[in-house]
Formats: sequence, C-alpha cells, structure tokens
Amino acid sequence: EKNKSSDPESIAIALAKLKSEKTSRQFPDAIIIGADQTLGFQNRIFSKPGSRVAARQQLRELRNNSHCLYSALSCSRDGKQVWSWLSKPELTMRDFSDEFVEDYVKGGDANYLGSVGAYKIETAGIQLFQRIDGDHSAILGLPLLPLLEFLRQQKAIPS
Repeated sequence: EKNKSSDPESIAIALAKLKSEKTSRQFPDAIIIGADQTLGFQNRIFSKPGSRVAARQQLRELRNNSHCLYSALSCSRDGKQVWSWLSKPELTMRDFSDEFVEDYVKGGDANYLGSVGAYKIETAGIQLFQRIDGDHSAILGLPLLPLLEFLRQQKAIPS
C-alpha cells in the first residue's frame, strides 16, 4: 500500500498549504497564495536536480516515458487554508539521443537545475517532449485559471 504522506500528490498539497498558512499568519485578512510542484514517475518522486550530473541522470530516466507533474495551490487567510487545488498534467518525453542530453545539460541556460525533472518547457526544455497533456500554467507551476476563478469568487479581483 502506498504511503499517502510520501506520494508526490500529497507532498505537493502539503507544501503549498504550509507556505500559504505560514505566510498568512504574518498578513492578517489578506488572501495568501502558496504553490508547490512535485514530479511523480514510476512510484518515485523527482526533486530539483541541483547539478548537471543529476540532471543528466533524471533526463535519461524520463526519456521515452510519461510522467506526471503535481501542481498544488493553497490559499489561506488568518493562518487557515480556505481553498486548494491540484492539477496533474502528464508529459511524455521523446526518445532523444545521449548526445542531445549532453548538449542540453551543457547549454548556457542552466536554470533547469532549479526545476523538478531538469527542464523548463518555456525554454529549451520544450525540445525534450513529444506530448504534453494538461494546463500549461500548471506545468509552469501555478495553475492560473482555477486560481483566478477562486479570486473572483472572493471578490479579490474584478469579475
């Protein structure tokens, strides 16, 4: 049986909630948004690679496979969560060559090291994929459409 507290979905939800609740205690009456994202692949959770060696390894494991990003949102007021959302886009990497991986990790744009899965689809990382299913903003880490709807309902932004 899967340990619910250590699956990628539960971790993303818990981290987003922690961020929004903690910050909302410092700003009473404000709606505070917390967000976090995890990557689940074959019963494992991928973290930000932190090094080119780790990025190379992650990309080779994800190559020619599908994985899920869990993008969680939490809104809190006065230290209590008042709303949450979870998006689960699925991404399929193409069967790229080892040479492609080497060129990618040696490229000048190393900001992928700060992203789970070692890629950013808004930059050169889009070249890693053959298929993407899900909300684009959720893939980037902030599911905007459900968040904007919640903020309109709360009269925090114009409707």
